[in-house]
This record gives sequence, C-alpha cells and structure tokens, in this order.
Amino acid sequence: MGIILTFLATVAFRLLVTDSDRRMLRNAFGHFVSPDVLHEIESHPDSLKLGGEVKNITVLFVDIRGFTTLSEKLPPENLVPLINTLLDRWSNSIIAQGGTIDKFIGDSIMAFWNAPLSKDNHQYYAALAALGIRHQTAELNADETIGKILKERGQWPLRCGVGMCTGPACVGNMGSQTRFDYSAVGETVNIAA
Repeated sequence: MGIILTFLATVAFRLLVTDSDRRMLRNAFGHFVSPDVLHEIESHPDSLKLGGEVKNITVLFVDIRGFTTLSEKLPPENLVPLINTLLDRWSNSIIAQGGTIDKFIGDSIMAFWNAPLSKDNHQYYAALAALGIRHQTAELNADETIGKILKERGQWPLRCGVGMCTGPACVGNMGSQTRFDYSAVGETVNIAA
C-alpha cells in the first residue's frame, strides 16, 4: 500500500511540474507565436536557451506613416480603436507566417523569424507577412466607416511602412531578474528599424 501511494504521489508531482512548465511556456509565448510554433515549443522545451544566443534571423518592423499628425487630428475615442484594429490585423499576418511578435511599440510592431525555433526560408515568410500587412492596411482603407472618419480629418488613406533585415542577432530572454521578455538585439534589428 505504501509503495502504491508513493508511486501515485510521484506521478501526481511529475504531472504538476509538467503542467506548470507548459503554463509558463504558454504565458511567455502564447500571444506572440502561432499555435503550431507554440506546440513545437511545448514539445521541445529544451530547444529554448536561457540568456541569449546568436542566430541568423529576419526582423520586421511595421508602423503607421504620419502617425503623429494622425494622433493630433483624431479624437482618442477614434484613434485607440483604429490602432488596435490595425495592430490586430498586422499581428495576424505575422503569426500566420510563423513570425514571433517581439513587442508592440505605440503604433508599430517588431517581429522576427527563425527564433525561438529554426524556420527554413524565414526571409520568404517575413516577406509574405509584409505583403499581408500591406493587404490588411488596404482592406482597412476600403472600410467605409473608417474611411469616413479619416477623410473628414484629411488623413485618408492610412499608409504603413515596413522595414526588414536578415542577419545575425542575439536572441533570448532579456530584462531584469523579475521581468524579462524574449527579444532580439543587434545591428540586424537596428537596420530593420
């Protein structure tokens, strides 16, 4: 009886630890990568290294052109939903192509490919995401409700800028002891920005 109870306690403990590890990975990556990439990370958590490693990645930045003027002319109750809609659509284009969203910076997004998991032809998928972003921006410009608000203030059509660069960068968990993010730094990131 004692052996059976010990065995069951050990199995229960292992399940709790495994579940805790999966929750940690989902919290760290769940909102920033596609479900396929998240599944791969969960299946091979040892592929993630703490700290940083130099990898050849493709970095993409996208932002709204003329955002300062736009933010001055649109009231906040119109500006915030517009930005959220754009960021949502752009994010979907990035995630659909297997990109990792690094961060949202005001009206822009930084994303990269080939990390945390290796992805063949990552430049190609980043370019497809950029085309998807341009398509999503065009669709938003065709929306009559949004178009009317922007046209009334002389801010139509919305334009986006996309910058990309492929090269070496240090990717990994960066930040402080209490708060960190999975990110990329280096000249490749600076050139894309």
